Amino acid sequence: MNKQTCSTKLHELIKAELEHTEKLSAILQEEKETLPSESEQLLAISKNKQRELEMLEKISLKRISLVQSLGYAPSHEGMEFCLNWCDPHKKLLPLWKQFIEKVSECRLLNQVNGGILDNNIRVVKQALSILHGQLPNNTNTYNAQGQKQQASVGHSIAKA
Repeated sequence: MNKQTCSTKLHELIKAELEHTEKLSAILQEEKETLPSESEQLLAISKNKQRELEMLEKISLKRISLVQSLGYAPSHEGMEFCLNWCDPHKKLLPLWKQFIEKVSECRLLNQVNGGILDNNIRVVKQALSILHGQLPNNTNTYNAQGQKQQASVGHSIAKA
């Protein structure tokens, strides 16, 4: 494969990756805004997120395969070496860096959303345990000598 063909194919692939990463970022932002409301809309958002992740994986595998077929490692460094070889005018490098930045943004948004979900799950579990007359798992009860003792289980609020 010559440099021009490589450059053209990489441009198409990176541009497609960037496009799907931008869509994923928008979906993650929508998910973040929807999470606190416990909306049924989360299911649709989850499906859209999964579709974009599958598209990104498909395109990334094509790019990695192309880079490997040219003898470069399937790593960030290998990609930059390949870009330097096939794109001496450095037109693709800014696009590649933009894609990398968008991937980092998506990773951060996904971590924030995961934290929100974990917090929501914790709150729901605590509320359910209280409704069933159980003390939360992290409740420590001590006797007069300062030793841990079994927490007594109360009565269910549902029975009251």
